[in-house]
Amino acid sequence: MEVDQNSTNGGIPDVLRMMTYMSPGIPIEYYNLIAHYLEEKLGCRVYLIYESRWSGPPHDKTDPFTLGDADIGFICSTYFRRLHYSHNNDVELLPVAPLVTHIRAHGAPVYFADVIIHKDNMKKYKDFEALRGCKWAYNDPESLSGSIITLKELKKMGANANFFGHLLQSGSHLKSIDMVVNKDVDGAAIDSTTMALMMEKNPDLKRQLHILTSWGPLPIQPIITRKSLPNDLKRSIAAHLLVMHQDPKWLNKLTEFHVTKFTKTSVEMYEEDEELKKEVKGMSMNKQVYY
Repeated sequence: MEVDQNSTNGGIPDVLRMMTYMSPGIPIEYYNLIAHYLEEKLGCRVYLIYESRWSGPPHDKTDPFTLGDADIGFICSTYFRRLHYSHNNDVELLPVAPLVTHIRAHGAPVYFADVIIHKDNMKKYKDFEALRGCKWAYNDPESLSGSIITLKELKKMGANANFFGHLLQSGSHLKSIDMVVNKDVDGAAIDSTTMALMMEKNPDLKRQLHILTSWGPLPIQPIITRKSLPNDLKRSIAAHLLVMHQDPKWLNKLTEFHVTKFTKTSVEMYEEDEELKKEVKGMSMNKQVYY
């Protein structure tokens, strides 16, 4: 796809504010890379804002796009779905997303949830059902890969969060990984891209952790924009991302993060999230007490 150079000349702000909720699970360096690329292509400064407390704007706070504090966002799909279905008129999908490498992705914009255990426990836990009564970590109650897909698998077994003996909210996929490594918990479900990048960066993890199974595919995390951004600017951002892989300089940097290129997406792709959420309606990662 060729970038319309005329469109890049209109509506370009002095500063573009890009915000990610996906770090530290996805390295902040990846989002720095995108910021540098867009600076070069758009000819404006791009500032990166990093929010690690949630995987997206929390429901009890006004999101920064509505407030006008952010222009582009990288968030978990469950948060996008909530914003979209609440008829938020200040946020919209940027219809592009990264293609990440995974043996089961088959060229689709998807990822998976890797269920991990310590290798010392491989004989004890031969499948997910064997983890009944274990200590389990999850990153965020609204995380698709860390929580929602786990609830779906529990429901398929006729169980709920009481399946686990003890539940701990870690706060991030990286902390969940550390808890399994240190044997503070027995298992966790981890974003497959995070898992692959961490194992590549820390070879010791390959000797310490075992991927018991992978759940999915799940639609890749969306990119959103502030709706009031000029349409020409939004089209330019999308068009530039779609051709990023065609420049060997940028492709080499993308592949460091297991991304091959950006591809087109649509709101319909995230309908699967809505169906998944409906499947686990009334369920949560909180253990239920019966009287």
